[in-house]
Amino acid sequence: MATCLAATILFFPAYKLGNLQQHSLEEMAASPFQQQFGAAKANLSSRCQNCTWRFACHGGCPKHRICMDGGERQNYLCKGYLEFFQHVTPYMNVMRQLLLNQRPAGHITRIVDMIADDVRQ
Repeated sequence: MATCLAATILFFPAYKLGNLQQHSLEEMAASPFQQQFGAAKANLSSRCQNCTWRFACHGGCPKHRICMDGGERQNYLCKGYLEFFQHVTPYMNVMRQLLLNQRPAGHITRIVDMIADDVRQ
């Protein structure tokens, strides 16, 4: 099957752009629906615009922006994203250092307990 969707997690008929056997990828990407869907990603709440983690989630999927926060649509997964990013940051920072030092990122498994101890303190 060669069905294309507006986003990888939206397996709803309303988000179906078309089929590669019937339309080119360029046609589907240029469709009014896809253009509108893509533009919605740029409309971030002021909370998102000022968020430390904006670089990581970019406001999430527009489909999940259903909570009203001061009159603006806010992603209902925001609190979970914040907790997740705060939790993984120390581990990601260590993996970054491993990679910068030409070491496999997988070496983090050898020091996870030490990082967790540091985080708890």
